[in-house]
Amino acid sequence: MLKINYIHFVIVLLLFTINSCESVVEFNAKESQQKLVVNSFLNANDTVSVQVSLSRFFLSSKKEYTLVNDAQVDLYVNEKFVATLKNWGQGIYSSTYQPKYGEQVKLVVTTPKNGTAYAVSRIPDALKMESAKHDSLFIESIESQGQDYYSYGENLKVNSSFVLVDDPTQDNFYRIRTSELKIFKKDTTTTVKDPYSNFSYYSSSMTILTPVDEGNKDILGSEMYGRTYFKDDFFKGKSYTIKFENVIYTGVDSLAQKVDSIRIETTVESLSRDYYNFLLTKDRYYSESGPFSEPVQIKSNVVGGIGILGTNSSYKFSRTFTVMPTSKRKY
Repeated sequence: MLKINYIHFVIVLLLFTINSCESVVEFNAKESQQKLVVNSFLNANDTVSVQVSLSRFFLSSKKEYTLVNDAQVDLYVNEKFVATLKNWGQGIYSSTYQPKYGEQVKLVVTTPKNGTAYAVSRIPDALKMESAKHDSLFIESIESQGQDYYSYGENLKVNSSFVLVDDPTQDNFYRIRTSELKIFKKDTTTTVKDPYSNFSYYSSSMTILTPVDEGNKDILGSEMYGRTYFKDDFFKGKSYTIKFENVIYTGVDSLAQKVDSIRIETTVESLSRDYYNFLLTKDRYYSESGPFSEPVQIKSNVVGGIGILGTNSSYKFSRTFTVMPTSKRKY
Protein backbone atom coordinates (compact mmCIF):
# COMPACT_ATOMS: atom_id res chain seq x y z
CA MET A 1 0.00 0.00 0.00
CA LEU A 2 2.87 2.30 0.87
CA LYS A 3 4.56 1.46 -2.44
CA ILE A 4 1.44 2.39 -4.43
CA ASN A 5 1.05 5.69 -2.60
CA TYR A 6 4.71 6.47 -3.22
CA ILE A 7 4.28 5.91 -6.97
CA HIS A 8 1.24 8.20 -6.99
CA PHE A 9 3.22 10.83 -5.13
CA VAL A 10 6.06 10.69 -7.67
CA ILE A 11 3.63 10.99 -10.62
CA VAL A 12 1.90 14.02 -9.07
CA LEU A 13 5.26 15.61 -8.34
CA LEU A 14 6.41 15.11 -11.95
CA LEU A 15 3.21 16.61 -13.34
CA PHE A 16 3.57 19.61 -11.05
CA THR A 17 7.19 20.04 -12.09
CA ILE A 18 6.40 19.85 -15.82
CA ASN A 19 3.57 22.34 -15.54
CA SER A 20 5.65 24.71 -13.49
CA CYS A 21 8.33 24.69 -16.21
CA GLU A 22 5.97 25.99 -18.89
CA SER A 23 6.59 29.57 -19.88
CA VAL A 24 4.75 31.92 -22.21
CA VAL A 25 6.94 33.37 -24.94
CA GLU A 26 5.54 36.58 -26.30
CA PHE A 27 6.07 37.45 -29.95
CA ASN A 28 7.42 40.97 -29.83
CA ALA A 29 7.96 41.58 -33.54
CA LYS A 30 7.87 45.26 -34.34
CA GLU A 31 5.85 46.40 -37.30
CA SER A 32 8.22 46.98 -40.18
CA GLN A 33 8.28 50.19 -42.18
CA GLN A 34 5.94 50.06 -45.13
CA LYS A 35 7.56 49.65 -48.53
CA LEU A 36 6.39 50.75 -51.92
CA VAL A 37 4.71 47.96 -53.88
CA VAL A 38 4.97 48.39 -57.64
CA ASN A 39 3.11 45.97 -59.92
CA SER A 40 3.08 46.27 -63.69
CA PHE A 41 2.63 43.72 -66.47
CA LEU A 42 3.56 45.08 -69.88
CA ASN A 43 2.84 43.54 -73.24
CA ALA A 44 4.51 44.56 -76.47
CA ASN A 45 2.43 47.06 -78.47
CA ASP A 46 0.07 47.72 -75.55
CA THR A 47 -0.25 50.76 -73.29
CA VAL A 48 1.69 51.06 -70.03
CA SER A 49 -0.14 50.68 -66.73
CA VAL A 50 1.12 50.26 -63.16
CA GLN A 51 -0.45 50.03 -59.71
CA VAL A 52 1.31 51.50 -56.68
CA SER A 53 0.47 50.57 -53.10
CA LEU A 54 2.15 50.06 -49.71
CA SER A 55 3.23 46.77 -48.17
CA ARG A 56 1.22 45.35 -45.27
CA PHE A 57 2.70 43.96 -42.04
CA PHE A 58 2.11 40.20 -41.94
CA LEU A 59 0.39 40.38 -38.52
CA SER A 60 -1.82 43.28 -39.51
CA SER A 61 -5.58 42.77 -39.15
CA LYS A 62 -6.24 44.98 -42.16
CA LYS A 63 -7.50 43.19 -45.23
CA GLU A 64 -7.02 46.01 -47.70
CA TYR A 65 -3.74 47.38 -49.00
CA THR A 66 -3.08 51.12 -48.86
CA LEU A 67 -3.18 52.47 -52.41
CA VAL A 68 -0.83 55.31 -53.31
CA ASN A 69 -2.26 58.16 -55.38
CA ASP A 70 0.34 60.89 -54.72
CA ALA A 71 3.28 59.27 -56.52
CA GLN A 72 5.16 60.46 -59.55
CA VAL A 73 5.66 57.58 -61.96
CA ASP A 74 8.17 58.21 -64.75
CA LEU A 75 8.64 55.96 -67.76
CA TYR A 76 12.03 55.48 -69.41
CA VAL A 77 12.64 53.50 -72.59
CA ASN A 78 16.18 52.50 -73.46
CA GLU A 79 17.36 54.87 -70.68
CA LYS A 80 15.56 57.87 -72.21
CA PHE A 81 12.69 59.66 -70.44
CA VAL A 82 9.40 59.16 -72.29
CA ALA A 83 6.51 60.26 -70.07
CA THR A 84 5.13 60.83 -66.59
CA LEU A 85 2.17 58.49 -66.10
CA LYS A 86 -1.25 59.89 -65.27
CA ASN A 87 -2.96 58.90 -62.01
CA TRP A 88 -6.51 57.57 -62.39
CA GLY A 89 -7.18 56.81 -58.72
CA GLN A 90 -7.10 53.44 -56.94
CA GLY A 91 -3.30 53.54 -57.21
CA ILE A 92 -3.46 53.15 -61.01
CA TYR A 93 -1.11 55.11 -63.28
CA SER A 94 -0.96 54.82 -67.06
CA SER A 95 0.55 56.18 -70.25
CA THR A 96 -0.50 55.90 -73.87
CA TYR A 97 3.02 54.81 -74.84
CA GLN A 98 3.20 51.30 -76.28
CA PRO A 99 6.57 49.53 -75.79
CA LYS A 100 8.04 47.80 -78.81
CA TYR A 101 9.74 44.41 -79.08
CA GLY A 102 13.24 44.43 -77.61
CA GLU A 103 12.90 47.77 -75.80
CA GLN A 104 14.17 48.15 -72.24
CA VAL A 105 11.51 49.67 -70.00
CA LYS A 106 12.18 51.37 -66.67
CA LEU A 107 9.56 52.63 -64.20
CA VAL A 108 10.63 55.06 -61.47
CA VAL A 109 8.11 55.66 -58.68
CA THR A 110 8.73 58.58 -56.30
CA THR A 111 6.53 59.42 -53.30
CA PRO A 112 6.68 62.19 -50.66
CA LYS A 113 6.63 59.78 -47.68
CA ASN A 114 7.98 56.45 -48.88
CA GLY A 115 10.89 57.42 -51.07
CA THR A 116 11.71 56.04 -54.51
CA ALA A 117 11.47 52.58 -56.07
CA TYR A 118 12.23 51.47 -59.60
CA ALA A 119 12.22 48.40 -61.83
CA VAL A 120 13.74 47.54 -65.20
CA SER A 121 12.73 44.88 -67.73
CA ARG A 122 13.18 44.17 -71.41
CA ILE A 123 10.23 43.49 -73.71
CA PRO A 124 10.83 40.02 -75.24
CA ASP A 125 11.25 39.73 -78.99
CA ALA A 126 8.26 38.77 -81.12
CA LEU A 127 7.27 35.13 -81.00
CA LYS A 128 8.05 33.14 -84.13
CA MET A 129 5.37 30.62 -85.08
CA GLU A 130 5.26 28.31 -88.06
CA SER A 131 1.67 27.29 -87.34
CA ALA A 132 -0.91 27.38 -84.56
CA LYS A 133 -4.36 25.81 -84.46
CA HIS A 134 -7.10 24.31 -82.36
CA ASP A 135 -7.27 20.87 -83.91
CA SER A 136 -10.46 19.39 -82.47
CA LEU A 137 -13.28 19.78 -79.98
CA PHE A 138 -14.85 16.87 -78.14
CA ILE A 139 -17.91 17.09 -75.91
CA GLU A 140 -18.22 14.39 -73.30
CA SER A 141 -20.19 13.63 -70.17
CA ILE A 142 -18.37 14.24 -66.90
CA GLU A 143 -20.22 11.35 -65.29
CA SER A 144 -18.64 8.96 -67.79
CA GLN A 145 -15.24 9.90 -66.37
CA GLY A 146 -16.28 9.05 -62.82
CA GLN A 147 -15.45 12.44 -61.43
CA ASP A 148 -17.16 12.94 -58.09
CA TYR A 149 -16.54 16.68 -57.73
CA TYR A 150 -18.53 17.69 -60.79
CA SER A 151 -21.71 15.71 -60.33
CA TYR A 152 -23.42 16.78 -63.55
CA GLY A 153 -22.91 18.48 -66.87
CA GLU A 154 -20.57 18.03 -69.81
CA ASN A 155 -17.09 19.24 -70.51
CA LEU A 156 -15.26 20.50 -73.58
CA LYS A 157 -11.99 18.84 -74.50
CA VAL A 158 -10.01 20.94 -76.97
CA ASN A 159 -6.82 19.58 -78.51
CA SER A 160 -4.48 22.23 -79.87
CA SER A 161 -0.97 22.55 -81.24
CA PHE A 162 1.55 25.07 -82.47
CA VAL A 163 5.03 25.00 -83.96
CA LEU A 164 7.30 27.36 -82.04
CA VAL A 165 10.63 28.57 -83.41
CA ASP A 166 12.86 29.06 -80.37
CA ASP A 167 15.59 31.72 -80.39
CA PRO A 168 18.97 30.00 -79.81
CA THR A 169 20.77 33.19 -78.73
CA GLN A 170 19.10 33.52 -75.33
CA ASP A 171 17.14 31.69 -72.64
CA ASN A 172 13.42 31.81 -73.35
CA PHE A 173 10.40 31.43 -71.11
CA TYR A 174 6.88 30.71 -72.29
CA ARG A 175 3.29 30.65 -71.08
CA ILE A 176 0.19 29.19 -72.70
CA ARG A 177 -3.20 30.33 -71.48
CA THR A 178 -6.83 30.20 -72.49
CA SER A 179 -7.48 33.90 -73.00
CA GLU A 180 -11.11 33.81 -74.09
CA LEU A 181 -14.02 31.41 -74.31
CA LYS A 182 -17.32 32.26 -75.96
CA ILE A 183 -20.30 29.93 -75.86
CA PHE A 184 -23.00 30.98 -78.31
CA LYS A 185 -26.27 29.70 -76.89
CA LYS A 186 -29.46 29.59 -78.88
CA ASP A 187 -30.93 32.50 -76.93
CA THR A 188 -27.89 34.49 -75.79
CA THR A 189 -24.09 34.62 -75.78
CA THR A 190 -21.95 33.87 -72.74
CA THR A 191 -18.47 35.38 -72.84
CA VAL A 192 -15.75 34.33 -70.44
CA LYS A 193 -12.60 36.34 -71.14
CA ASP A 194 -10.70 34.71 -68.31
CA PRO A 195 -12.07 31.19 -67.74
CA TYR A 196 -10.03 30.59 -64.59
CA SER A 197 -11.00 33.63 -62.49
CA ASN A 198 -14.04 34.09 -60.27
CA PHE A 199 -16.54 32.27 -62.44
CA SER A 200 -18.97 29.64 -61.26
CA TYR A 201 -18.37 27.29 -64.16
CA TYR A 202 -16.08 27.04 -67.16
CA SER A 203 -13.11 26.12 -64.94
CA SER A 204 -10.28 24.96 -67.12
CA SER A 205 -7.43 22.46 -66.85
CA MET A 206 -4.52 22.40 -69.32
CA THR A 207 -2.11 19.53 -69.94
CA ILE A 208 0.97 19.59 -72.18
CA LEU A 209 1.06 16.44 -74.34
CA THR A 210 4.58 16.78 -75.76
CA PRO A 211 7.82 16.96 -73.71
CA VAL A 212 8.97 20.45 -72.78
CA ASP A 213 10.80 19.79 -69.52
CA GLU A 214 12.75 16.52 -69.70
CA GLY A 215 10.38 14.91 -67.23
CA ASN A 216 10.75 17.50 -64.47
CA LYS A 217 7.15 18.49 -63.84
CA ASP A 218 8.11 21.09 -61.25
CA ILE A 219 9.31 23.62 -63.81
CA LEU A 220 5.93 23.69 -65.53
CA GLY A 221 4.32 25.67 -62.75
CA SER A 222 0.54 25.40 -62.61
CA GLU A 223 -1.22 23.27 -65.18
CA MET A 224 -4.58 24.14 -63.70
CA TYR A 225 -6.89 27.06 -64.53
CA GLY A 226 -6.21 27.01 -68.24
CA ARG A 227 -2.57 28.04 -68.18
CA THR A 228 0.90 26.58 -68.00
CA TYR A 229 4.46 27.86 -68.47
CA PHE A 230 7.86 26.38 -69.16
CA LYS A 231 11.44 27.10 -70.24
CA ASP A 232 13.10 26.21 -73.53
CA ASP A 233 15.71 23.84 -72.01
CA PHE A 234 14.33 20.78 -73.79
CA PHE A 235 14.12 22.28 -77.30
CA LYS A 236 16.50 25.25 -77.20
CA GLY A 237 17.08 26.81 -80.59
CA LYS A 238 14.79 24.38 -82.41
CA SER A 239 11.58 24.51 -84.35
CA TYR A 240 9.40 22.50 -81.97
CA THR A 241 5.81 21.24 -82.05
CA ILE A 242 3.94 21.63 -78.77
CA LYS A 243 0.62 19.84 -78.34
CA PHE A 244 -1.68 20.49 -75.44
CA GLU A 245 -5.13 19.53 -74.21
CA ASN A 246 -7.51 21.93 -72.52
CA VAL A 247 -10.45 20.44 -70.61
CA ILE A 248 -13.11 23.00 -69.77
CA TYR A 249 -15.71 21.98 -67.19
CA THR A 250 -18.96 23.73 -68.06
CA GLY A 251 -21.44 22.42 -65.49
CA VAL A 252 -24.07 22.48 -68.27
CA ASP A 253 -26.16 19.52 -69.38
CA SER A 254 -26.78 18.67 -73.05
CA LEU A 255 -24.47 21.28 -74.54
CA ALA A 256 -25.09 20.10 -78.06
CA GLN A 257 -28.82 20.76 -77.68
CA LYS A 258 -28.41 24.21 -76.11
CA VAL A 259 -25.37 25.65 -77.89
CA ASP A 260 -24.92 26.73 -81.52
CA SER A 261 -21.16 27.26 -81.51
CA ILE A 262 -18.13 27.64 -79.27
CA ARG A 263 -15.19 29.98 -79.84
CA ILE A 264 -11.92 29.46 -77.99
CA GLU A 265 -8.89 31.73 -78.05
CA THR A 266 -5.41 30.74 -76.83
CA THR A 267 -2.54 33.11 -76.14
CA VAL A 268 1.10 31.99 -76.28
CA GLU A 269 3.47 34.39 -74.55
CA SER A 270 7.21 34.90 -74.37
CA LEU A 271 7.97 36.06 -70.82
CA SER A 272 10.83 38.00 -69.32
CA ARG A 273 12.94 35.93 -66.90
CA ASP A 274 11.73 37.90 -63.86
CA TYR A 275 8.09 37.50 -64.91
CA TYR A 276 8.54 33.73 -65.31
CA ASN A 277 10.19 33.40 -61.88
CA PHE A 278 7.46 35.56 -60.35
CA LEU A 279 4.75 33.26 -61.71
CA LEU A 280 6.53 30.13 -60.50
CA THR A 281 7.16 31.43 -56.98
CA LYS A 282 3.64 32.87 -56.72
CA ASP A 283 2.17 29.47 -57.55
CA ARG A 284 4.48 27.79 -55.05
CA TYR A 285 3.40 30.29 -52.40
CA TYR A 286 -0.30 29.55 -52.84
CA SER A 287 0.18 25.79 -53.18
CA GLU A 288 2.23 25.36 -49.99
CA SER A 289 0.25 24.25 -46.94
CA GLY A 290 0.91 23.48 -43.30
CA PRO A 291 2.56 25.57 -40.59
CA PHE A 292 5.95 23.87 -41.05
CA SER A 293 6.27 24.26 -44.82
CA GLU A 294 9.40 25.98 -46.04
CA PRO A 295 8.66 29.70 -46.66
CA VAL A 296 8.40 30.74 -50.29
CA GLN A 297 9.88 34.08 -51.30
CA ILE A 298 7.96 35.50 -54.25
CA LYS A 299 10.26 36.89 -56.91
CA SER A 300 10.55 40.70 -56.97
CA ASN A 301 12.60 42.88 -59.31
CA VAL A 302 11.70 46.22 -57.73
CA VAL A 303 14.66 48.09 -56.23
CA GLY A 304 13.77 50.17 -53.18
CA GLY A 305 10.46 48.37 -52.75
CA ILE A 306 8.75 45.12 -53.68
CA GLY A 307 6.61 43.93 -56.57
CA ILE A 308 7.14 42.96 -60.17
CA LEU A 309 7.64 44.60 -63.52
CA GLY A 310 6.79 41.71 -65.83
CA THR A 311 7.06 41.99 -69.59
CA ASN A 312 5.92 39.74 -72.40
CA SER A 313 5.16 39.47 -76.09
CA SER A 314 2.20 37.43 -77.24
CA TYR A 315 0.71 35.50 -80.13
CA LYS A 316 -3.02 34.69 -80.26
CA PHE A 317 -4.95 32.13 -82.28
CA SER A 318 -8.60 31.12 -82.16
CA ARG A 319 -11.24 28.92 -83.73
CA THR A 320 -15.02 28.77 -83.70
CA PHE A 321 -16.49 25.27 -83.61
CA THR A 322 -20.05 24.72 -84.85
CA VAL A 323 -21.75 22.34 -82.43
CA MET A 324 -23.76 19.55 -84.01
CA PRO A 325 -27.02 18.42 -82.34
CA THR A 326 -25.41 15.25 -81.01
CA SER A 327 -23.43 14.97 -77.79
CA LYS A 328 -20.11 13.13 -77.44
CA ARG A 329 -19.15 14.13 -80.95
CA LYS A 330 -15.68 15.16 -82.12
CA TYR A 331 -15.50 18.35 -84.21
